[in-house]
Amino acid sequence: MFGYIVPNYKELSKEELIRYRTFYCGLCSSLRKNCGIAGRFSLTYDLTFLSILLSSLYMPSEHIAKERCLLHPLHRHFYIANKLVDYAADMNALLVYHKLEDNILDDKSILAVQSEKVYRESFEQIVSVYPEKEKSLVNHLDALRKAESSDSFSLDTASNIFAAIMREVFLVYPSDRWNQDLGKMAEALGRFIYLLDAFDDYKKDVKKHRPTPFAKEPPVSEIKKLLDLHISECTQFFERLPLVQDVGLLRNILYSGVWTRYEMIRKRRNDKNGSL
Repeated sequence: MFGYIVPNYKELSKEELIRYRTFYCGLCSSLRKNCGIAGRFSLTYDLTFLSILLSSLYMPSEHIAKERCLLHPLHRHFYIANKLVDYAADMNALLVYHKLEDNILDDKSILAVQSEKVYRESFEQIVSVYPEKEKSLVNHLDALRKAESSDSFSLDTASNIFAAIMREVFLVYPSDRWNQDLGKMAEALGRFIYLLDAFDDYKKDVKKHRPTPFAKEPPVSEIKKLLDLHISECTQFFERLPLVQDVGLLRNILYSGVWTRYEMIRKRRNDKNGSL
């Protein structure tokens, strides 16, 4: 359910592309620091977006450095370090750990079982820092599992629960003045992600006899209208936040980048089903 909140790389300036990569590598570096080398393989684009957004909103002091890694063994690359990149990395780790638990329950995946063991110690350390946030996430995730396994699996119910999960992840400071707009933005983005993921997985879920919120394959035109509604609400609250740093990069992601994944899904259906 992750990997949909990405930039439109073709529309980024050279400076924006470099900046995005420094955050992406910063999140990767923080995951390695807190979760070991294996943590780097759990890196998600969605939490990279969160690290950029929160850094723009709260402007923490930044440290930019260079390092080599497994993916860049020959040349050192820039990465950014700040407390909100670390926060996004911790949320990344929590969500990935719970995703592994879902995979174990749903598919009895041996790979997921082994991965869960690798991440468990790091997960427990992160939970000790964010016990209330973890408690809230567990409650929402349990509610989501029940909603998805119900005979009356409702897209609205499930997407609203996932919206609450995204709100919990996005709100880093409990009593911040921007929480109302930031929370509403996160909720709308959560509904967008859930709908796009459900649409993307529809045929695979049907083939594997998994629950799906759609009684039959939904027309692309109907999905597009709903996605437009959710992302419009998201950007409405996004624009109310006092963002200056990296705002062009953030707008690229929300106004253009998120649709690149949608277009990939739509094209895949066109190739299989003919013109829609």
